[in-house]
Amino acid sequence: MNNKKMLAFTLIELIVVVAIIGILAAIAIPAYQRYTAKAIFVSGYTLVSHFTDKALLSLAVDGSCRTPSTTGYIVLDSSSVLSKYIITPTLSTDPHSLEGCIVVGFFKSAADGGFAKFDGKAIRIHALKNAGTKDPILKSCVTDIDSSVFDADDLGCPYYSWAGTYLLS
Repeated sequence: MNNKKMLAFTLIELIVVVAIIGILAAIAIPAYQRYTAKAIFVSGYTLVSHFTDKALLSLAVDGSCRTPSTTGYIVLDSSSVLSKYIITPTLSTDPHSLEGCIVVGFFKSAADGGFAKFDGKAIRIHALKNAGTKDPILKSCVTDIDSSVFDADDLGCPYYSWAGTYLLS
């Protein structure tokens, strides 16, 4: 009589387990990358939006989009930019309306420690004073990050190919 107990997995069972893990990884990794991209974008948007608010405060107080002790275009102090993925935002007064500010935040390149899919991409926020209305500030956001990475339009920041190259003058 042969009464041996099975002490190990068969090769077929191991191959099935590896195949199942491979299928789950093929689904989970792209979903995780989109989640990571969205988190990085929201972090960058929040930073650029914060500097837009500061610029609008300056616009309301002294009539120009700047921070104290600067004139014309400004590059915000890099020590105050606490983002792993955004290069110091650049700001100017809207050339078409003296009642608005434009802030552009460029994402760092992958070589500089940025997210590879955002290499050379930007977030541009255009803010306008809308005096005498219920909403005194109108903000519009555009980005040149296309929907193959994730759909920024869902966050109110649609894709425009020129967003990162928009002339600030």
